[in-house]
Amino acid sequence: MKKSIVYFLLISAFIQLTACKKQVSSANEPQNENELISTVRLNFIDTATNDTLQFTWQQMGGPGTAITVDSVSLKPTISYLGYIEILDETKLPIFVVSDEIKIEANAHLFKYLSSTSRLQIINTDSDFHVPPLELGLQFLARTNSVGELKGSLEVLLRHYTPASPKALSLNNGTTDIDVIFPLKVE
Repeated sequence: MKKSIVYFLLISAFIQLTACKKQVSSANEPQNENELISTVRLNFIDTATNDTLQFTWQQMGGPGTAITVDSVSLKPTISYLGYIEILDETKLPIFVVSDEIKIEANAHLFKYLSSTSRLQIINTDSDFHVPPLELGLQFLARTNSVGELKGSLEVLLRHYTPASPKALSLNNGTTDIDVIFPLKVE
């Protein structure tokens, strides 16, 4: 009889815990854990002159609202050190999403896709994997005088999970950012 009561109590406790977890996860957890991204800012520093060029994509009202975007204009045959800033400027103080991405580096990967052969971008920073994998908050950009003068620069940020791990593949994970800057190298 005592064994039956103990089993009954254990089963009841298990059912209660399971039921509570389901209620908490469905009712209290946010559906979207991503931060609002209002601003993507690309910074290019000319390695010869240290001049800094800054180009911004903004969607201040969130998804579905108006977008403003600068045209990226670079000189040919120049090497640039670059970095990207991701911000939520709808909050005060401004929330620097880039800092969170850096902390969660193992779950993120930036890719820069140029439609013209005049611009090549190589990620220069890494995450905390062993061995390290690319991150892309910092990059080296090189321009040349061969190829189309105009095109586009697509900036992708992929987010990875244990179920869809980072393997330098754009096929895994989900997209946090996919923005396109008009591009001119002349």
